[in-house]
Amino acid sequence: MKLRGQLLAITVVVVLIPVAGWQFVKTLEQSLRHAHEQSLIDSATAIARTLASDLPESWAGPHDGLYVHRLEGDIHIDGHDGDWERWLDQARALESSSENLIAHLLLAERRRGRLHLLLRVDDESLVFTDPEHGPGDRVELTIGHDGRDHPLKLAPLAPGWIEARDDSGSIRVQGDWQPRRGGWTLELQVADPPRPESLGLIVHDVDAGSGRQVVGQARSDGMQPLIRRHPELDERLTRLVPDNTRAWATTVHGWVLAQHDTRRETGQSPATTPILFERLLGDRLPERPHLDNDTANVSLPGSADRTAAKWMSSNRGAGVVVMASAPVGIDDQIVGQVILERSADELLVLANQAVLRLFGTSLAGMLAIALLLIGFAVVLSERIRRLRDRAESAVLADGRVVEPIPSPRAPDEIGDLGRSMADLIERQYQHQHYLRTLADKLAHELRTPLATIRSSLDNLQEVEHPGDRERYRQRAEQGCRRLGSILQSMSQAARVEEALDAEHLEAVDLQCLLEDYVAGCEVTYPERNFELDQPSSRSVVVRGSADLLAQMLDKLVDNAVDFSPDRSRIRLCLKRRGRRAIVQVDNPGPAISETVAETLFDSMVSCRSDKGKQIHLGLGLYIARLIARHHGGDIRAIGLPDGTRFEVTLPVRGA
Repeated sequence: MKLRGQLLAITVVVVLIPVAGWQFVKTLEQSLRHAHEQSLIDSATAIARTLASDLPESWAGPHDGLYVHRLEGDIHIDGHDGDWERWLDQARALESSSENLIAHLLLAERRRGRLHLLLRVDDESLVFTDPEHGPGDRVELTIGHDGRDHPLKLAPLAPGWIEARDDSGSIRVQGDWQPRRGGWTLELQVADPPRPESLGLIVHDVDAGSGRQVVGQARSDGMQPLIRRHPELDERLTRLVPDNTRAWATTVHGWVLAQHDTRRETGQSPATTPILFERLLGDRLPERPHLDNDTANVSLPGSADRTAAKWMSSNRGAGVVVMASAPVGIDDQIVGQVILERSADELLVLANQAVLRLFGTSLAGMLAIALLLIGFAVVLSERIRRLRDRAESAVLADGRVVEPIPSPRAPDEIGDLGRSMADLIERQYQHQHYLRTLADKLAHELRTPLATIRSSLDNLQEVEHPGDRERYRQRAEQGCRRLGSILQSMSQAARVEEALDAEHLEAVDLQCLLEDYVAGCEVTYPERNFELDQPSSRSVVVRGSADLLAQMLDKLVDNAVDFSPDRSRIRLCLKRRGRRAIVQVDNPGPAISETVAETLFDSMVSCRSDKGKQIHLGLGLYIARLIARHHGGDIRAIGLPDGTRFEVTLPVRGA
């Protein structure tokens, strides 16, 4: 794997570990939460069906009206709202005709006890009744009992105790009227009868400076039925509610008819539940339910005609509760609903533990990956250091290459770099070896013509006969020409390399080029038979220089002529193999060995045993390889059973 692939794989692992863990925890938490919701919905549905079948008459009362809160203890009638403080935010606002008059009403009673009433009025001034000047602020109270309405009037002469009866004397109320800052408070109890059925109330606000005229009124919406909790529903609900659950049986408008609480104190504060995990793992709503043991109007998790569940923050701290509701139906009519509330702190603890385990696992995974990255970096740096040390040990300070370095086998970028450096040092080593042996090769080639010149000059000094002197002069001239040929051959390679850079490349049809070239060879080498074998299909076009390609063929054919006997056949062949064009030159004669074939195209390499009169410095095939590589191809020598083949591979134009 390449370095980029290795780094990408490590990055993917680093990213996927926490993401996969997070998705797992979310899925687990959602499954637990759904199971918790469904369990509570099933319990609410079962309780609703049981209550509807066992106590259908308990739901026949009014569905809306004035709610009577349940008292757990006695109320001290003193004209103050201290005993009512927990219900003040649920007081019923009366409809007022004046912006300066605001009135709120609360009702409460003990189980099967007397009805208590608290009226809080916000008024700029309290005016008491004066026998001489006329009536003041007053309250008209109407109590319904036994199907009749009994009106009463409360008009105190001064703050303090107040008592009133209706005209028949069967209805009696008593209480305390006390002024307060910004208004006044009236606290009453209905002494007779103990349990009225309905209630109506009108507050008259009188202005002392306007002839004691009524300047504002606050009233209830006519006679309102009283909605109380049903003892039978309470008892039945107590037996049906599961453990650690709070339950309400309400009307369709949310008025509580029965309530029971089986929650237990666990001794562990809900505030210890990590709220951060709640918000990260789910979509729970931050509001708190308006629910307690004496709630009048319950905040419903859904509509009254279907089952629903809702997550909320607990009233008792930072915990979370889940509420579920189920409708109560009698004769295909929805008459109320059952609402259950259960703590979800244990569920959150499980989810939080899963998150903590995820964090711990992710941290361990991150540490392992960090160690892996450090080890990976150490291995990379060690490989680079070894490569540097090998390169420095192979090349001395003066630039001489001591020996080539081995090529690494790793398939990544560092392995590619090592192989490139090994190949570069290998080529530098071969070039330096060529330079070191160049002097011996040149000395070997120059020794014979120099000896010829020197001996001819020495003999010229000793002979007197004109014929002998002419003969020695010709031999000296022949040696000079031989030296000139050697120098010309040596400079030919440099001129070819310069010509390659300046030569313009164009489209060349190899078929036409070979046909013209073979025709010329038959004239130049009449003692050899030339044969051209080429494909009969479409032409083979390469991008190159016709002159350079012809010069390359000159070197190959010249070599083939030198190594083949007279009247032998030299075969030229053109083939197309995929996107490559192949030119072959075959000649009969001695087969070339693989060892010689590997170095045959190097500079100053010649394998001729008898060089004859021609100067051969081993540059011809070297130039042929230069031309082939300049055209994007390559050249090689192949030994045949009856001779040698030179094969040139060139890219076809457009490939």
